[in-house]
Amino acid sequence: MRKEIFLFLLVTTIGFVFNCKPSSKNELQYWENNKKELAEASAKYPNFKGIFDAKLKLAEAIWAESDAISDEEKKAEKMKEANEKLNEILNPFTQIKYKIDGIEKSIDKIDDKKLKTADDRVRDNAIADARNTISSINSKLINSTAATEEEVLALTKDAISELISAKNKIDKVVKALKKK
Repeated sequence: MRKEIFLFLLVTTIGFVFNCKPSSKNELQYWENNKKELAEASAKYPNFKGIFDAKLKLAEAIWAESDAISDEEKKAEKMKEANEKLNEILNPFTQIKYKIDGIEKSIDKIDDKKLKTADDRVRDNAIADARNTISSINSKLINSTAATEEEVLALTKDAISELISAKNKIDKVVKALKKK
């Protein structure tokens, strides 16, 4: 499931980067996946449910406009607009999820490796630091009192930066320990 979502997001991003013309079939698939991702984020971070619901309502209004359009290309453009509106709040949470997954995979690479005592401590400290970062970020997000979309986006931006830093640190340890 995660692999499918990752591939979907990758394809979506590439499509947006190269500004491909959207098709209504693809946009419908993106819409359904985005709604699933939003429901997952809403369940994990219930304190942001109001913000998620407000963004979904705006996106649904745009989506409803697409239903009245008969021209396939214009319809797909309107559907794309609805997806982009939803992605304004969804993308940071999706990034957080995948960055955490990436850190966990890096941890798995070194977690069971048999090492000398000194290297053991390096590994254990790196794993503890990475897990503490993940725990801290989850705690910040779950316990946040952010009341506006702007506050949530600022919070997620900081979380993403922390996760990138944690990933870089654990990957340096993985690389160093691979040589041993």
